[in-house]
Amino acid sequence: MYSGGSGIEADPYLISNALDLYNVRSNLTSYFTQTNDIDMTSYTDWTPIGVDNGGEFTGVFDGNYHKIFNYKSSYGGIFGYTQTGALFQKIRILGASTTTAERSNYGGLINYAENATINDCIATVNITTHGQVAGGLCGYIESSTITKSAGKGNISSYGSVGGFAGAIVTATISNCYARGNVNIVTADYVGGFTSQISGGSVTKCYSTGAVTGTADSNGGFCGRLWSGTATGNHYDSTTSGKSDTTAATPQTTEEMKTQGTFTTWDFATPIWLMDDIKNDGYPNLKWYYDLFSNRFQRIGLGVRLGL
Repeated sequence: MYSGGSGIEADPYLISNALDLYNVRSNLTSYFTQTNDIDMTSYTDWTPIGVDNGGEFTGVFDGNYHKIFNYKSSYGGIFGYTQTGALFQKIRILGASTTTAERSNYGGLINYAENATINDCIATVNITTHGQVAGGLCGYIESSTITKSAGKGNISSYGSVGGFAGAIVTATISNCYARGNVNIVTADYVGGFTSQISGGSVTKCYSTGAVTGTADSNGGFCGRLWSGTATGNHYDSTTSGKSDTTAATPQTTEEMKTQGTFTTWDFATPIWLMDDIKNDGYPNLKWYYDLFSNRFQRIGLGVRLGL
């Protein structure tokens, strides 16, 4: 069923191809480690792992910084629903998720992240849905902790749209960013990072995408801050076309590409790094920065020149 392992913490199931990944749904409480980049071309319409009402994923998935690419689904993320105990780390997703169905909760990585922990994950996934609650990394986030992660795809939906998360409820989110454009088709909430925050905290995060469409609450970073705390957040007022201060401080593109703008952020340990090239000059998570720096060092000049 898998490429190795027994599914326990000391000996996780080894996920080396698309079929291995599909079979994760057969052991929702187990430990998994991805061992290779995975091409999802063979699955033209992926069904997410984990369903609501007793079939949620509660295991541990470690992507080991390998990528999952050529991913397509009309149902949303690689994972559907999570519950207590779910841990996702070091996952990289490249693909497109498109639907015309009127379903709710779409995310590049997870559709509905409840009681989950997510670290060092990134999803570059474009989502277009006639449903509601859609985000680049996760659709709906509740009672979860997310750090050092990003959503980079373009998102368009009928309501509750955000570049990182569709909606955030009593969650703790820190050191994350969204780089995709967001568009809302009809009235609800929309923001470059999330449509709304209700409880919990969002700290030291940013967004850069254009925010378009007509909504009840329309923000460069967050459409509506109902409750909770939002501190040390920023968004690009030039690219977003917004100037509100809901949950974040608007900055020009030049300011967003200046380290001094982010006075409370950790560039010393560091969590964040900046240069003029990687991530288009915007703050970059160190793990993601190092991943590509090390890759170019390994492959050498020949590959870069097409040799």
